[in-house]
Amino acid sequence: MLRKPPSLHQASSGLGMTTSLSPHAAGMRGPSQGQGAFTPLSQLTLGYHGWRSRVRVRVSRIWVASNPNTGEEYGLRCLLVDSELCKRVRVPGSERLKHQLVEGKVYALSNFGVREKLDKYMACSNGLVISMGAQTVVNETTDHTGSSIPLHGFEFVDFGDLPSRNNDRSLLTGRCFGN
Repeated sequence: MLRKPPSLHQASSGLGMTTSLSPHAAGMRGPSQGQGAFTPLSQLTLGYHGWRSRVRVRVSRIWVASNPNTGEEYGLRCLLVDSELCKRVRVPGSERLKHQLVEGKVYALSNFGVREKLDKYMACSNGLVISMGAQTVVNETTDHTGSSIPLHGFEFVDFGDLPSRNNDRSLLTGRCFGN
């Protein structure tokens, strides 16, 4: 059974630590880092990031999270790539953002929050989640400045390590099949 994620205010009160988001973060900062206009995902900290922090990310996947037993929807979830950071969109801003965000496109985001990840079934192993809502500013990047951001990121597991993940609910473990 899925549980509702804690609100941004519950997760971030009094916390101010810096957490690396992914082992891929250092190599995927792109051309914007030298300009100082965008914050790499690996440098985000817990709490609310107003106009002072902007990130440039590619939307790899978008889906609606719901409880399969009750059908209750918890809002949008996205997998972002700059370093494989998962983010969630809170219900108040979901309708606007659901129609604004497109898989594969690059966006500049500001006015968002950062909280700790949930304990179960995460799509990536980083420790933080971006929370977006009605106040979040989303601008599509139409120039080629985001061309260095890949569409997907992967965290492979050695085949011999798969049995040890059998009852591990912290991360999703997928399968790949060839022809």
